[in-house]
Amino acid sequence: MSQTPKAFEWPVVANPQPSSRVISDPKDWREEAVLVPHEPIRWCGRELFKVLDEFDPVSRSSCVWKTKVLFDFLESYYIPCVHHHHDSEEKIYNVHILKKCQAQGMEDPFSTIKKEHEELLAKLHNISGYRTAFEKRDANPAKKLAEFKQFFKEYLRFMEDHLAEEERSYPKILRDCGMTQEEERKAVDEILQSLGLDGNKRILPAILYAQCMWKGKEQMLEWYSAVPLPIRMLNERSEEHTSELQSRETISYAVFC
Repeated sequence: MSQTPKAFEWPVVANPQPSSRVISDPKDWREEAVLVPHEPIRWCGRELFKVLDEFDPVSRSSCVWKTKVLFDFLESYYIPCVHHHHDSEEKIYNVHILKKCQAQGMEDPFSTIKKEHEELLAKLHNISGYRTAFEKRDANPAKKLAEFKQFFKEYLRFMEDHLAEEERSYPKILRDCGMTQEEERKAVDEILQSLGLDGNKRILPAILYAQCMWKGKEQMLEWYSAVPLPIRMLNERSEEHTSELQSRETISYAVFC
């Protein structure tokens, strides 16, 4: 079994289970497959939601520096990772599934999902636009702060609803089109390869960390052992592995304290 980097301690959860409101106890590989990318996105989103409640660089001058911490995290990790997830679903994952659907004479099952992806990505890239307003002290900073919090929280709620809808849809689509686990894994491997070294350094640690929380460390290691060897080698040799993941873990601390 492959070894993950030793410099980081993975979380130990007494009763690991998904945070999904749709799939609380995965029954097969199809339900697990949709949770693999969703759980880290949902975990990070819920942490950010708590951060937003405490984020106040306007009335608390001691918190001004946290604007940089928050937006650096969003622009360096969160936005690129979420963008790639939805983009790769459209360009890689759904393409593989659609070929199976067409072979079965099924209609395109992704019309609603595609529209939601477009809306989510548009909102996602509007988030970083608020950085300038805070750093250059907008004429009405309190109003801009309230607007930012409302916009971001609405986006996070929309994301939660979208993830839930996909968790209802994808397992059924995979069953109906007759896609095998091997075929699905091939699509996932193509997505991982499309990330390159830099993308995998951002995304893979969060996927593994979230899996410890919803599957347990042993099952996480089993999943990780099936990741293509070149990607595992790059991941395990990367000195940035720990810092990439710790940046996610410490974002709440940086804003709360």
